[in-house]
Amino acid sequence: MISVVMPAYNAADFIGEAIQSILDQTYTDYEFIIVDDGSTDGTAAIIQSYAERDPRIRLIENPHGGVCEARNTAIRQASGDWIVLMDADDIARPNRIERLVQAAEADPEVVVWGSYLTRITINGDVIGNIEVGTTSKEAFYAIDRTQRLIEMFAPTAMFRRDIALKVGGYNPLLLVAEDSELWDRMADYGPIVTVPESLLLYRLHDKSLTMTNQDMITMLHGFPPARQRARAEGRDLTVEQYIEDYSNRPLRQRLATYMLNRSKYYGKMASIVWARRQYPLAGVYLALSIAVQPRFMLTRIWNDFIFKKKPGTAT
Repeated sequence: MISVVMPAYNAADFIGEAIQSILDQTYTDYEFIIVDDGSTDGTAAIIQSYAERDPRIRLIENPHGGVCEARNTAIRQASGDWIVLMDADDIARPNRIERLVQAAEADPEVVVWGSYLTRITINGDVIGNIEVGTTSKEAFYAIDRTQRLIEMFAPTAMFRRDIALKVGGYNPLLLVAEDSELWDRMADYGPIVTVPESLLLYRLHDKSLTMTNQDMITMLHGFPPARQRARAEGRDLTVEQYIEDYSNRPLRQRLATYMLNRSKYYGKMASIVWARRQYPLAGVYLALSIAVQPRFMLTRIWNDFIFKKKPGTAT
């Protein structure tokens, strides 16, 4: 059996569409565990209304503890061998679970499967496809994990429940980048591979974590490679030690990182408002992104829109 896991916190605006996209899957042999993380809007009532109509849905109501605790709760109570992640503001394509299951059956060595995705706005307008991740075991094993993060879009993932539990599940100390850190621990037990198809519509809006926590995301995405380097040197590195070391970097490095994050943020905002057809405002955000970090942004424009970089490379 497959267990679909969805944490939800004050997600009333989008959760109905997210739930329905799972109920409309071509693959039907699954349980659907939705954890309401102490919502104060109508999220729990919406989930309950769907649960009353479909016995595959199980609602768990938690005090507000964050996405890591919500997912850990669901993983512990799940019955399936595989966990399919789903966020409460995204939309799964109808064949998403079927394609991931097919991939897992074809290669049981892989411990985490993911896919490409299509970014959409808050209103569902398409921004564009994003293609990131190693698409073969050979490409995965070629990664130098001391220098490079294992790349996979977290909302697209399906992973082995037994391995996730063996490594301790999600680390609740991580407010963002928690998925990448979990993949790094699970990768000690097998490869992590991306199916080169867009199987998820990923809703990007100016209130999402990826928009509001760019600085923290950048910092914590550096933790898994730093931990791998520490392991190679025969020592342990905790999250707390890493954050302290990161915060004490030279001023020049901290300023460079800050400017890069601002450029990324303005670039994402340009994509969002362009999809809303707010073209003058999109131009302003794009100009800000280029002004703050011209080399990075102009290279990205060249790769994404002119040269059309090869799928699987980092953004």
